[in-house]
Amino acid sequence: MRDWIRLATKRSIVVRGVICSSIVGTILIAINQGDVIWNGNLEIRHAAKIGLT
Repeated sequence: MRDWIRLATKRSIVVRGVICSSIVGTILIAINQGDVIWNGNLEIRHAAKIGLT
């Protein structure tokens, strides 16, 4: 377990995970909320969904 925690908290692994999740999150937001953003109809409920993505 200690080896796993040590590996999971290595800087290179964390940076790679943040970059990957940022890319995937952006794509998911574009797919799910893109039309709302594009049309300028962004409301609080949409912003909450974006935040959860």
